[in-house]
Amino acid sequence: MSNRPISILLGAVFGFAASGLAFAADLEVKAPAPAPVPVYTWTGFYVGLNAGGHWDHNSISAAPDPVGFEAEGVDPAILSTIIGTGASVHPDGFIGGGQIGYNWQTSFLVFGVEADAQGLTGQASPIVTPLTSAGSAPGDFVSNSARPEFLATFRGRIGVAPFGGPNSALFYATGGGVWGTVKVTDTFGALGGTSISSATATENRTGWTAGGGIEIPLINNLTFKAEYLYVDLGHFNQTTAPIVSLPATDITFNHHYTENIVRAGLNYQFH
Repeated sequence: MSNRPISILLGAVFGFAASGLAFAADLEVKAPAPAPVPVYTWTGFYVGLNAGGHWDHNSISAAPDPVGFEAEGVDPAILSTIIGTGASVHPDGFIGGGQIGYNWQTSFLVFGVEADAQGLTGQASPIVTPLTSAGSAPGDFVSNSARPEFLATFRGRIGVAPFGGPNSALFYATGGGVWGTVKVTDTFGALGGTSISSATATENRTGWTAGGGIEIPLINNLTFKAEYLYVDLGHFNQTTAPIVSLPATDITFNHHYTENIVRAGLNYQFH
């Protein structure tokens, strides 16, 4: 029996196997490389909404008109000491609004600007301080109240996104200028509290703010942020009118208004 058919068959088998291995190797070499993991970037515009709480401090001191009170027989030094010891009111409440901004990212550093506009609730009821100094009558008093209404800020931001990847948190510091509206009422009750002079003003104030926060990417270009801001709206004065029967008995009240704000929000990033 001839071995020729067997040799031909074995040759065909080995040839087919070799071509198959070569084809598989060719496939392995030409297979596409895995797609790179996308790197999250903070660069771009964003808009969002926020809400939280504010804790305000309106520090008040007062100075009576020394000429008017002295003319009425009241020792101005003693009265000024009693009223000028100061009072404070705390119109705490809810704060909410919206923000818009832009970020630039280079490596793990992020720089940005942000502006926001906020509405505020909360009113401090009048704080009544009885006057018991020489020359004052029983029942004489001063009272003060305050209500914040609006706040807008324009701030710079600088932060770091140290972890990279799609879940990179941004830790940032922020600071800049503010514009706010506060309504204050100061009242002086004389002659045993039977004659009252009151002054109410809506103050539009500028000041400064500083704080910091954290922002975290979520899904579909949404990010979540939590933030703290300290706001200082500076000092301002208002003077009550003289009591009708006591000419020139006006009092000037000095206010120093500050706020502590804690808020959370959502931003939509336009990458």
